[in-house]
Amino acid sequence: MNFTLGGIYRFDMFHDDGARLYIDDVLEIENWCDNCRLTDSLNIALTAGTHTIKMEMWENGGWAGAQLSWQPLSSAGNYLPLIQK
Repeated sequence: MNFTLGGIYRFDMFHDDGARLYIDDVLEIENWCDNCRLTDSLNIALTAGTHTIKMEMWENGGWAGAQLSWQPLSSAGNYLPLIQK
């Protein structure tokens, strides 16, 4: 996968049952759960350019699903809005 911008990226990995996420052949998330439906998240710094993204999934039985998404986070940081009276 080619990332045109370097910076912090948030990866969200939904899975039922277990799953693993590798970035550039490094295991970043491992949640080998059984009979679960959940999303694991990771914020990671990536340089601009090509990176290898690999997701593995394990299914015990019944309903199955998996989804991986990512988005760049603001280089200026994420802040709550200013609330004034």
